Amino acid sequence: MPDHASIVIGMLDRLTSGGVELALPDGSRRTLGAPQHGVVRLDVRDPAFFSRVLRGASVGAGDSYMDGQWSSDDLVGLLRTVIADRAALARLSPGAIGQIVLDRARHLARDNRRAAARRNIAAHYDLSNAFYATFLDETMTYSSAVFATDQDSLADAQRNKYTRLIELARIDADCHVLEIGCGWGGFAIHAATTTGCRVTGITLSQAQADEARRRVDAVGLADRVAIELGDYRDVAGTYDRVVSIEMLEAVGHRHLDDYFGTIERVLTGDGLAAFQVITIPEQRYARYRRRPDFIQQRIFPGGHLPSLESMVSSLRRSSSMFVESVDNIGIHYAETLRRWRVRFLAQRDRIGQLGFDERFQRMWEFYLAYCEAAFRARYINDMQFVVTRTGNPTLESFPYQESV
Repeated sequence: MPDHASIVIGMLDRLTSGGVELALPDGSRRTLGAPQHGVVRLDVRDPAFFSRVLRGASVGAGDSYMDGQWSSDDLVGLLRTVIADRAALARLSPGAIGQIVLDRARHLARDNRRAAARRNIAAHYDLSNAFYATFLDETMTYSSAVFATDQDSLADAQRNKYTRLIELARIDADCHVLEIGCGWGGFAIHAATTTGCRVTGITLSQAQADEARRRVDAVGLADRVAIELGDYRDVAGTYDRVVSIEMLEAVGHRHLDDYFGTIERVLTGDGLAAFQVITIPEQRYARYRRRPDFIQQRIFPGGHLPSLESMVSSLRRSSSMFVESVDNIGIHYAETLRRWRVRFLAQRDRIGQLGFDERFQRMWEFYLAYCEAAFRARYINDMQFVVTRTGNPTLESFPYQESV
């Protein structure tokens, strides 16, 4: 058996949160780790899997999965077990350092300067509106929902999320709202419909902008909602509220001050800004910045999960704003991703008809499962937070009517 296989098998046998039933290419099987906590199956079809995992960690595991070198009867469960016991798997092959350097150089070349930011967004969001429609709900919302009960449909849970952000930002009919990263227009349409506010949404994705405008026109909101193609750094004018839903992941550490500085510039003195953003715990933030993962390398070029501390520090440097409230909805994202993955797998024939081959589909299956496992393990989080300025009169009253 190759040395790389022996090393990986030894690492798997040190797992403490769950067991792995390993099926090897020669037909042999063994149970590793802690099967008393449950067992998931790992079928290795190609011995190259072992060296790719040792050399490339999550990137190697994902690439190997894309190439069909391994599979699992419970992909989320396997990834969650690995994430929970990541310290037991923290061993690299001699060639890993070179791979890390190469991955980091590639990631730095995608830094979100204006021209590169547009290319990075296009690489992910301009894949095809029809592709995203295969697994998103009718609101075409590509961010975490908020489930009031397990009976909520995905669309209802997305509207719950929109309503919650409207309440957090205290948006009413008198507000002009800037939405940074408006996607396919779901929040803008919901906010304008339910509150009567005006919304200006910006995106760097031509495909999103075209579809968002079509959807706005279809519901007769062209007089309330404007969709613009542009960079957040170029926004002009002033706004009563700013909302940004899972767009901060496309900013990058180097540009956080630009981002929050823009909001400082365009937000009125009594304004509020509400954000939803995937975050990484501070303890792993420095390492994360040094070593790009599978998501950054294969799914979101230029992607970057900020830590809460990095955003607070940026607010301090670039603005007079501070955090008014914060909440973690990460567990809701796990359920959102589970539902997306179920829909995605059920639509594989349709996705193939749209021109996306088997390797691409396996990449996305791994991506959705990897993210679901990470949120379930609290390896990453999804924060909703509000920022304001000292003395903001908007916050002088309670956000609800006191009962008599």
